[in-house]
This record gives sequence, C-alpha cells and structure tokens, in this order.
Amino acid sequence: MNEINIKIPLHKFQDLMISHVRYSLPRHTYIVSETIHDVKTYWSVLS
Repeated sequence: MNEINIKIPLHKFQDLMISHVRYSLPRHTYIVSETIHDVKTYWSVLS
C-alpha cells in the first residue's frame, strides 16, 4: 500500500472525517464498509 504523510490541523481532519461519514453511510455500496473501516482506524484521533 502506498502512503503519503501530510500535516493538517486537527479541526480540519475532524471536518473531513465527519463529511466523509455523512456522505458515505446513506449509500448502499461498498463505500459503507470502507467508511466503517476508516472510522475504526481513525476514531482515536478524533477523540
């Protein structure tokens, strides 16, 4: 897997993650499982 390390302010990351979840969860496609995985992976950063 290719990775890119970037620095963004925490509040911007929180906004991006919330937007990602709001967009993805109402869908009925594979993106729902990807979103759930993302939340499990990055939720600790949001707390």
